[in-house]
Amino acid sequence: MPVNLHGVDIRIIDDEQSRSLNKIRHLKQIHFAWDNPADNIINHIELLINHVKPYKLMCYVLVGYWSTPEQDLYRVLKLNEYGISPFVMPFDKNNKYHQRFARWVNHKAIFKSTTWENYR
Repeated sequence: MPVNLHGVDIRIIDDEQSRSLNKIRHLKQIHFAWDNPADNIINHIELLINHVKPYKLMCYVLVGYWSTPEQDLYRVLKLNEYGISPFVMPFDKNNKYHQRFARWVNHKAIFKSTTWENYR
């Protein structure tokens, strides 16, 4: 029976857990978050994609709480570089930048067709 893994803590993932995640039948993508840009999770992401195909992963990205626009863009582009689908969650839904950045990233046709600089 397939499972839905929603909220895997990527900060503590190890090689054994990554291998195990790959053996499980998934109902949907495996979800994890990169809320704080100060969390250096790149090594954990690389460890995970050594065993799990990137298209099976989706990462929530909180913008505007602990982060600058430059950090937001870095995280989204880094995830995309790895083939992982980013999903932006704006901290302040009334903030125009948060709204536009979330729309750019979360609408995949827009995200894949233009850069942030050109979208603005």
